[in-house]
Amino acid sequence: MISIAPSAGTTGIGGVLSYDISADFGTDVTLGGGIDIVFNAPSSTTTPSASGVVITFNSFSYASPPPGDPDFLVDPTDPVPSGDVQEPNGLVSIGFGDLTGLSGTFDIGTITFLGVNLGTTAITMQDSLKWGDFDPLIVDYGSATSTVVPLPAAAWLLLSGIGVLGFVGKRKKRH
Repeated sequence: MISIAPSAGTTGIGGVLSYDISADFGTDVTLGGGIDIVFNAPSSTTTPSASGVVITFNSFSYASPPPGDPDFLVDPTDPVPSGDVQEPNGLVSIGFGDLTGLSGTFDIGTITFLGVNLGTTAITMQDSLKWGDFDPLIVDYGSATSTVVPLPAAAWLLLSGIGVLGFVGKRKKRH
């Protein structure tokens, strides 16, 4: 099982959503493979934006220590071979492995997204089209949702009030 946590996240436009990805292969052993992290899929996204894009990929960092052999870690920002789908359409590929085998429970890493439009989108995972599956294992994948909401009007009012107080306080110091 490869899971993503938390199962749901909420932010405002420009805010960051962070998800931890972990694996539990039990006693089964694999040499490695890859994960495609899919988001903004038209069938799983609700947004008033015409683009259908709710979140964009921001970053991915492997756990410390990283899963498997550090020489086998794949940077999700590596160029994608032609024909593969890649962000901003909503696909990020990560890969890792170890020639001595991977098993048990371990953290894979943390992925972050930026909220860019109001709406909700599913974040799903699947065997990587780019890096392959976790042969000989059949892996179950978890999923999550991301929601981008407007900053409440009360927050704007509060920020405006703090700004006015700061300006008034600064003027009083001068006099």
